Amino acid sequence: MLQSLLERTARCLDKHGLPYMVIGGQAAFVHGKSRASRDIGFALGVGPEHIDVLCAVMDEVGLTSLAESPNQYSRENYVLPCLHRESSVRVGFIFSLTGYEARAITHAIPRKVGDSMVLFAAPEDLIIEKVFAGGSQDLADAKAILSRHEDLKIDYVRETLMELERELGLVLMDRFETLTGDSPNTDTSSKSL
Repeated sequence: MLQSLLERTARCLDKHGLPYMVIGGQAAFVHGKSRASRDIGFALGVGPEHIDVLCAVMDEVGLTSLAESPNQYSRENYVLPCLHRESSVRVGFIFSLTGYEARAITHAIPRKVGDSMVLFAAPEDLIIEKVFAGGSQDLADAKAILSRHEDLKIDYVRETLMELERELGLVLMDRFETLTGDSPNTDTSSKSL
């Protein structure tokens, strides 16, 4: 059911012209994490002003907002948590807060899911997302991705995290550097996505 829900949601987002990439546990699984998550996260390349279009997608897929007022909640939090009525799978939509998120979608990697191509966050962007989230499981996922990919564009990750630190006033580089301290992937070449 999870695979078909992922495929159907991605197709509906495409149909309605909402740029997206799959993030979170499902993307981590694609990039080598051994345990798949039972929820689905989508980063959208648009802001909450597109909530009406997203609501049309939700209706077609069979999703119900977990927020009493989806419009208000998405404008205040830049996220909309939902529940798939048939399977009770949680699906979260994250609206773009920064220019980085919209750019990251252009790096998304297509993977076959069922009969469709679904866009998943590139490993570098997934690491950035996980460091940004900062939870213990998020950081463990980021570390696992770092250890499984020898050709990561580490300079891109660092530059983006520093950009987000400046833009949002958060401390992200300290979190990231604790992950790379014992990581074999310390490529500092100037490759870019």
